[in-house]
Amino acid sequence: MSKRMEIMTADDIDLSRHGVIEAHAGTGKTYTIVQMVLRILEQSVDTGKQRFRYVHIREILLVTYTEKAAGELRRRIRDGIEERINTIHAGTNGARDPLAVHLEDCLNNLHEAFIGTIHAVCLRLLQTWPFESGVHFAAEIVDDEKGLEDTLCESVRTQWQHEDTFIPWALELLKTRGQRLEHKHFELVLKTALELLDSEHAELDLTMIEGRGLPELAGEYARINRSIETAQEDCIAALTGLITALQKARDSGKMAPNRLGLLSKRLPELIEMSVQRRFDTKILNNPCKVGKTGIYTKPDIAKIPGIDEADRLAETVRQHALVKALGERDALVSRVLLALVCDAALLLADRWNSAKREKGCISYGDMLLLMLRAARNSLSLVNGLRARLRYAVIDEFQDTSLLQWKIVRELFLAGPADNISRVFVVGDPKQSIYSFQGADVQSYLNAKRELQNNNGNEYTLKRNFRSCKEILDGCNAIFAAAADEEDWFRMGGQKGSGISYSADNIAGPPEERTTPPARKFVSPAVQVMALEGGASKRRLD
Repeated sequence: MSKRMEIMTADDIDLSRHGVIEAHAGTGKTYTIVQMVLRILEQSVDTGKQRFRYVHIREILLVTYTEKAAGELRRRIRDGIEERINTIHAGTNGARDPLAVHLEDCLNNLHEAFIGTIHAVCLRLLQTWPFESGVHFAAEIVDDEKGLEDTLCESVRTQWQHEDTFIPWALELLKTRGQRLEHKHFELVLKTALELLDSEHAELDLTMIEGRGLPELAGEYARINRSIETAQEDCIAALTGLITALQKARDSGKMAPNRLGLLSKRLPELIEMSVQRRFDTKILNNPCKVGKTGIYTKPDIAKIPGIDEADRLAETVRQHALVKALGERDALVSRVLLALVCDAALLLADRWNSAKREKGCISYGDMLLLMLRAARNSLSLVNGLRARLRYAVIDEFQDTSLLQWKIVRELFLAGPADNISRVFVVGDPKQSIYSFQGADVQSYLNAKRELQNNNGNEYTLKRNFRSCKEILDGCNAIFAAAADEEDWFRMGGQKGSGISYSADNIAGPPEERTTPPARKFVSPAVQVMALEGGASKRRLD
């Protein structure tokens, strides 16, 4: 059965089961990981016929978030092994101890350890099993963002000029409307294309353009233009009658001066439309209004000659099929720019992916996709990996993306329980800040539940050795919510759930601080104030 416990040291961790280690900030997370590694190196492995050996450093996978963190972890593991060797030597008076010999071999072969970022580890695994993964051991690593920028220039010079892409049609249409592509639009094409490189997991949301790309919009635009062409003669006849009626009212001498001024502004606009056939949808929707003011009032309909006829014809114009078609065309044109960005991004992503395949290159994003594909499709890779790696420790797991979690699950959790490495994920959901890079705290919570369902234990490191009590109280004021309260970081709309921490999880004051704060706080480090009311009228409780 899964257990949940607070731990003081790595000695409290059961290495025979999966584990989730929630390490609050300043609680010695890296120190605990290093001590875990040292304990693992002293675990015995049955090789058959009652012969045993120790777990080697090359049988441990350690994934960190940055190269700098990986280097620091490697250095501290080296220091820890050296210290442990010295301790053993000191207790044996120079005799050759088997454990010391083993640790010395681990130290000499530390370069063989799988320690690095998820991308670096995946690349190494892919190149270790090139036939299973389809990745050449000398594959060139390229940067997707730089590659897309260069490829966009090529795409503009070539694909954007082809009529069958309908991009020339869109650009010409936008030009007639006084619109042009700006730097922000090209940036949006690049950003969208970057997401679309993951063709298996990314899908373009076309809701705002009603699921239609440029070819469909061009076809619809042509249909609407035919409707406009068919309906315009009848509408012009109604418009001409409206003009005549308004002129009659103007010449009657019975219109108020202010209404006459409005009429003098509107009549030339209506006449120009009837002659030039360049229609203004906004005017045609309200031909007898200038702005929000009507050219005549309701009493004028019975008093002024021509107003009754003008009112009837104005309604005819408003309801005419031409005006409806013009509105549809305006709405369609408003979607052309976004459709252009979407279509251009699809072309760009496909062009760059094809270029990488032709050159035998892979990007950091490709590494994850190829690793997941290989883990799902190559049983020999998974079995070979599990035979080599007995333990996996994933640090900063709160910043793991859904794709990265899928890789870990396929490599170490799927399949028979007797052929599964022990997995330990280490993180703190309160510190999840890399959502812009695909990190999803929900992935952390899902992984936590899945590991616990696979007979894994949950551990908590709570004793803070870094911050003073005032800082901790401030953080707890933000993150700690009672069971019946809505906390700021709840998941799934529930109360007292998600990544907030109840009172028994709160990190206590540091017990081993060597230096006091530089000066005392004159007020709480963080003050939580409840705001009520609308944005224009707030009050503090």
